[in-house]
Order: sequence, then structure tokens, then C-alpha cells
Amino acid sequence: MYSLQAKKYFDFRLVETEARQPSYNEVLAKVMACGVCGSDIHLMKRAEEYSPLGHEISARVVETGPGAKRFKAGDTVIVEDVTLCGHCTQCKQGNTHLCRNNYDLGGQSGMGEFLTVHENALVPYEGLEPVQASLTEPLAVSLNTYLAAKVPPNGTLVVYGIGVLGLMCAKLAKHYGASKVICVGSKRGSQRNKIREEAAHKMGADLVLYSDDDIEKRVEEFFGAKADAVIVTSPPGSVPDAVKTAGFGANVVVIGLDLGENSSAKIDIDKLILNKNSMVPVFAEPAKMFPLSIELIKAGVIDADLLITHTVGLKETEKLNQLLSEDMPVIKAVVTTEAE
Repeated sequence: MYSLQAKKYFDFRLVETEARQPSYNEVLAKVMACGVCGSDIHLMKRAEEYSPLGHEISARVVETGPGAKRFKAGDTVIVEDVTLCGHCTQCKQGNTHLCRNNYDLGGQSGMGEFLTVHENALVPYEGLEPVQASLTEPLAVSLNTYLAAKVPPNGTLVVYGIGVLGLMCAKLAKHYGASKVICVGSKRGSQRNKIREEAAHKMGADLVLYSDDDIEKRVEEFFGAKADAVIVTSPPGSVPDAVKTAGFGANVVVIGLDLGENSSAKIDIDKLILNKNSMVPVFAEPAKMFPLSIELIKAGVIDADLLITHTVGLKETEKLNQLLSEDMPVIKAVVTTEAE
């Protein structure tokens, strides 16, 4: 089987190995589609050594180990890249997000032909195309992020970042009752942000601003006050400006990573304390919210076909390089294996 790895400067390589047979509680699955996440792009830009890619995975069960009873060959599933164990102290106390006894991909690439994983990592789905289903993982991340923001009923929200996570957070806010949502992009006029701005409006954003705007002023003018909640899906450097848009007592939820030298940001802690803001970092591991995410995609609340703008075959590395490294009109790219 083939799997995709990459290191900095978008240097890809296809690795050929044997698919591992499933042990007692494991399942062998054929990957059908795997979305490209921002964390994958960070690796493609910065990793010194070749690293596995991909964790937004839809697949089909091929074979099960003797102790894996929940699935059978032919079942369509989402593969969680990190899933809770279900039996440690934290899981038993309901703190599943703090589970450290996780099952994970074990260094396998989600952008590959096959995966062998513990059956706990599988979530069944029906009624979606594999490419659509690959949006389940990032939607689950967006759900965790939105819920952490605690947007009040009829409240207002500012979302920094107009990538897939930011767009889905905006849509979730409107779906669950926010009155007004502002999205903030990084670079006005780029091909990538033009298509994302259009998508933001279709996903429910009432206004799209950019980093060169006077964002604090524009937010107060549009909302009539500062925001009831703020979500930051953009890199950490945008956090100080994001905090300035937060109203009294508002949560500021940070999900954007850099994984490099720009992971730090200077914040006025005095203002954070006196404004009674809570800064909430969200790291969506182990996996949660997958079943609800599947239902939201099936119901059309999240329009997968709007967000997934490009599909690329596993071996089309030159095309993938161009889509990700240049200013292309991309919202979400998905790597597929069906035609391989």
C-alpha cells in the first residue's frame, strides 16, 4: 500500500509498505478520503523530517480482528485520529477530554490507502459521500470550539480566521441562535480569501473584516457594543487584537496553532482580568462530537459541498503542492484514494 508523507518546503514522498493485519480489537480499513488540515500544512512548511499526513478520515472496513465485534467488512466509518480509552480514571469521571490513555493512528498516515486502528477509533456513518464525510473531524473541532465560547442566546460573536474552522464556527453560531457574527480574515484581495469571504456570507456571517481594518472600532459600530464571545482560529499573533474586541465577561476561545516560532503572543493581562474575560484554549483531542457532526452534515446545516472545493488523488503530489503552496481559490482540499 501507499501512504503520503511530507517535510518542509512541501516536499512530498509516497511510502510503500504492507498493510498491517488487525490484532484482537483492531480493524483494517480502506481509506476513501482524507481532508487536508492546517496542521498538515504546518508540517509541509516546517518539518525537518518526513512526517505522516492526514487525520480527517473517512474509510470502509475491510477486515476485523477476532475481538472487534462492533463492525463488519463493508461498513463505512470515520476514523478518529485520537480517541478516548473509555476506562481510565478521567474517562470514568466524565473528563473524557483529559484522557491520556488514548488510541491513536500509531504513526500511520491518514493520507494513505489503508489504516489499522483500534475499533474504538471508528464512528459509523451512512448517507454521505466519502469526501463529504471527511469533514466530520474538523466540524467536531468547530463544535468543541463553539461550545467553549458560550455564546449567549441572541448574542454576538467575532470569529478570527476564515478557513474551514472559522467558517463552520460562524455557521454553528447562527444555527444555534447568535444574532450577529463577524468574521475576520488575514489578507484582503487574495484569491484564497475572496472565495472564503463569499463562503463566510453563505455560512451566515453578517460582516467580513480584514486585519488592515480598524477591527475594534468596526465591531463596536456593528454590534453596538463589544462581542459577547470571540473565537480565534487564526494564528496566535492575532490573539492580542482579538482580545480587544471581547466584551465584559466574554470568553475568548483560542484554537489557532502555529507549531513554529510564531506561537507566542503578548497580551495585556490587566485588561483581561479587569474585563473579566476568560481565555479558553481548545485542543480537540481525544475526539468528541463526531456523531453530532455527521448528523449536521447530513442535515445540510454544514454544506460540505460549499466548503470542499478541491479533491486530489493520493499520488497527485504536484497538484497538491500547487493548491497548498500558492494563492489558489481553495477552502478545503481532500485527498482521495477511490480512483487510485
